[in-house]
Amino acid sequence: MSAPGRPLLRRGVELVRSGPQSYFIVDSTTGESFAIGAEEHGLVDLLSKHDSIDEVVTAFKARFGKATTARGVLDFVEELRRLDLLSEDAPTHAWPRAAPEPEPAAPAPVVPTPEEDPRRVLALNHRIDALVLLFGWILSPVMILPLLALALLAANVAVRDGERLLTQLLSHSADYHLLFYMLVFIAPKLILLSLANAVVVAMVTRRFGGTVRGFGLRSWAGVLPMFQTDLGDSMKTLSPRGRRTMMAGRITVPLAIVAAGMLGWAIARPRSTGGLLCALFIAPALLRLIIQLNPFFAGSTVHIWLSQTHRRPQLLDAARQETAAWLLSRRAPAALTWRERFWLRAYGLADLLYRVAGALLIVLGGGYFLGQQYGLGGALTVIAAFFWWITPSSPERAARG
Repeated sequence: MSAPGRPLLRRGVELVRSGPQSYFIVDSTTGESFAIGAEEHGLVDLLSKHDSIDEVVTAFKARFGKATTARGVLDFVEELRRLDLLSEDAPTHAWPRAAPEPEPAAPAPVVPTPEEDPRRVLALNHRIDALVLLFGWILSPVMILPLLALALLAANVAVRDGERLLTQLLSHSADYHLLFYMLVFIAPKLILLSLANAVVVAMVTRRFGGTVRGFGLRSWAGVLPMFQTDLGDSMKTLSPRGRRTMMAGRITVPLAIVAAGMLGWAIARPRSTGGLLCALFIAPALLRLIIQLNPFFAGSTVHIWLSQTHRRPQLLDAARQETAAWLLSRRAPAALTWRERFWLRAYGLADLLYRVAGALLIVLGGGYFLGQQYGLGGALTVIAAFFWWITPSSPERAARG
């Protein structure tokens, strides 16, 4: 629970994600929005949890690995107040202003969101409207029935011929260096999958009255370009049916591609190029489907559904923080009822066990298989996968797009 003297955002002001490292402070009472980065977003969170400037400065350095100053924190608070984003009981002079000192710079002040080019946004939304007009029928709930039929047929093929499919894929990958194989055969499939997902997200947004602010390639985890749809704050304005359709689309797109790839491979002539092309789509699409169904990936469809159901944004982060405080006998990060505390700890413990089991599987299973199959390249891939795995997933990285 926040102390009375802490600078808090007033009622009607909310934080909304707009990109991997960007957010908006949205004032629902006036319709204004202000762009901030990940550090400013974190600073707003720290201001609500600590009673003094020194505590905020220390916590900021621990979270972001860089220093800020007391003067910078005060300037940030004053900028929020100037934009009328703080509650009326936010302190005006509760914290003394720090004297200027040659310390590292604080996060940049909040600045108003730059105006979008209305012609560009209008043209983009007109193109998406054309797609909705031509292919909007795929968003109908009735389409679940043929998709389930295709999925059942694909499951039958997997049970009957799965071993032959796996043997063909392993034989094909063994003919190339691992890095070359990933860049030439796997990465393009991932990019095409992200394109299909981004198009469906854009169509759902327009179908239910939202506005698409941007569409294009953006870096995913700083490694691979992926197609993403910039919705701005449209998710907040979508109807419940629109949100359900959005979440269903994030699951049904990779499921449809897995089913189509499996059936295409089964229909094609054995060892044909067409059959191999279909087979190469299966693993990336299946991986994307598993991620979307995984409650332990922040940003997955199931995680978003849980967060919305329990009305707690970033539920996984809250569970991890509560569980860490409990296991390390530290002060709880938030005031909770005993029921909320129980379920957050259960969720956090399950996530911890999942990550430990995954790390062991990567090191033991992946190390043995990739080491035997690809030698040094496989070993380096296992090391990279291990360090990626033990780093907690964040909404900026996992399951986006």
